[in-house]
Amino acid sequence: MLYKTKKQLFTAVCLCVALASCGVDEPETLAPDARHGQKSLTENGVDTVRCNQLMDTYAKMLSVAVGKSEELRFRIREEAMLQFDGDYDILANHLHRQTLPGENSSVSALIGRYYSDDMSKTVGIQQFPEFFDTLFSYVPNLQVSVPVECEEWNVQQFIPRTVVLPLDFDESAESIGTYANGQESEPVSLRQDPTMPFIVVSESERIDRNGQSRIKIHSAKDGEDSTAKRIPAPEGLVVDYAGRNMLRLYWKDDPQATAYEVYRAEQNATISLIATVPASWNIYEDQNLVPGKKYTYMVKAIDENGNSSVLSQSTSWYAAERYVGSATYLSGVRFDGYNALMKYESWTRGKPELVLHVYSGTGENNTKEIKSISWITPQPERKKVAGHWVDFDIKIGEWDPDILGNIWYFSWSEFDPVSIEEISFNTNATWRDTVGRWTIGAGATVKLKITKNSNMGNSCIFFWDPQDEQYSLGTGFNFRVKTK
Repeated sequence: MLYKTKKQLFTAVCLCVALASCGVDEPETLAPDARHGQKSLTENGVDTVRCNQLMDTYAKMLSVAVGKSEELRFRIREEAMLQFDGDYDILANHLHRQTLPGENSSVSALIGRYYSDDMSKTVGIQQFPEFFDTLFSYVPNLQVSVPVECEEWNVQQFIPRTVVLPLDFDESAESIGTYANGQESEPVSLRQDPTMPFIVVSESERIDRNGQSRIKIHSAKDGEDSTAKRIPAPEGLVVDYAGRNMLRLYWKDDPQATAYEVYRAEQNATISLIATVPASWNIYEDQNLVPGKKYTYMVKAIDENGNSSVLSQSTSWYAAERYVGSATYLSGVRFDGYNALMKYESWTRGKPELVLHVYSGTGENNTKEIKSISWITPQPERKKVAGHWVDFDIKIGEWDPDILGNIWYFSWSEFDPVSIEEISFNTNATWRDTVGRWTIGAGATVKLKITKNSNMGNSCIFFWDPQDEQYSLGTGFNFRVKTK
């Protein structure tokens, strides 16, 4: 049993190790602590003290991430429900290789980031793999399990506490301590099954340190060996546009599969099953989506015995109202008011002369100029331009994301022939050139007058934006784009 005093000792030891390891804060158990004395080795040469120390720290870290990430809770329940060893267990090394699409992170990086943030540390995510490498080298068969109430666990509404079982765990103990959000929480009884799920960190009973099953699991239903190799997860999952508010998924066909399950998450919500399709279909169209919303997809394969694979790697995309190849038009411009108009064009020059450049890209990485339009002049008189939408119908181009990207960058300016007096430079000792009738020789002073346009600002528009949308540059100028 892990008594409170022992936990306090582990916590104090871990803190000392973190401070002594190097000049910055590090994950708490990256090096042995001399205060533990000599290694406590089993007959197999296992350092139980060190293993227990690492497992205790990991349980504390895991409790923080579980409390903050619903997607991690979903993934733990999903993997536990597979019962790969006949019980609701997950090998931690396998769990840590998983990617959480809503979090845009691996499980290892997520646990490291949340623990770092919660403990107000300065440790970067890149330092946590060192801790996990150490952990898995000491306890290669470390498991995370949900031994009770796993099937009833509502991951959206309930955050379980975390329990750690040391290698020398005494099952005759009355209770055991727990962690919640990285802190010690109230003990839980070992004399009766709890009515709520707990996440238990321990060494696997069923898988040895070499990754081999210690026992063969037989189904109570038909006696079949359930340690058979699981069907692999589908590969090559991609998503693209299938039409207005529709996305199409493709993946590689698996001859072992008899069906596929398609899972979806909206924005950062929990992923859920949306469809089951026959094995002859390695394609699925998701319809009636919300334009502009990001959707994340994963797929499972089902074999002839009804066994499922783990989830495939995820892929994400945005639903759009636009059709691929639809024509996009500039449909209007607007100055917020007279002051906004005066900022770019004095009354002495009449109506503004607008210049628009459209690129494929984000401004920082413009890959191709799509359209350049000069002298966009509003037709109404000047006083009707300020504070009113002025309609246009100027074609920008036909938008195919595969050719012109998913983002267009609109850069606006107002043509303004302002003279800049006598920008000058001196020629060097070897420079000589002829400009018109004049020869410019070495040591000459060259004076230039140049003109410039007034930059009004820029904005990105996305393929999944509404078909008729207005954009503000934040400078008192707005424009509107529509799709036909």
